Amino acid sequence: SSLDSSELIVSLAYAALNRGKSQGGNKAVLWSAEGDAWDLDSGMLTIFNTGDPGWDHSVSVTVLELLTTDRPSLELVAERLRDALRSEFIYLEDGKGNSSIIGSRILRRIPEEIREKSEDSISTHSGILGRYDALSVRLACGGRLISAWDSMEVVSCSLKNIFRALSTLSSLLIQSGSVIPGLPSEERP
Repeated sequence: SSLDSSELIVSLAYAALNRGKSQGGNKAVLWSAEGDAWDLDSGMLTIFNTGDPGWDHSVSVTVLELLTTDRPSLELVAERLRDALRSEFIYLEDGKGNSSIIGSRILRRIPEEIREKSEDSISTHSGILGRYDALSVRLACGGRLISAWDSMEVVSCSLKNIFRALSTLSSLLIQSGSVIPGLPSEERP
């Protein structure tokens, strides 16, 4: 059977994800015809298996929407990331001085409180502003992605994996020039 273009894109991304995992994990890789074997007749593809089918579906819909939307705004990408990650706050910066902040005004201080270790390495932060836990990463495009939740006892592996995948997708969309920048950071109200 043949796959439609959305299923093909997800299948190729899944193959690249598996190659990244086999190379030691915690790295972003692009699909390549030489490096990734994939089987179009393998049946149903599951990108994530968090144990929550509703969340798995939400993440998959977000990924497909971002891949198929013609020139999404930085704000739209940030909104979709917040929804897929089920977070209270998202900060997405494109590395060119443009950013989008989704969340209450009081949480807008979070980016000032967080420093990432290095590119492609996800940092976990606890007790930000006294009660929030966050994940952050420096994107390959030079920007940053920060997501925060009301305090959690443990940040699950599923959440980190989804954060990693969505941060890689965001960076690729920004690097490709398909994301329309938002307001420069210094012009934000």
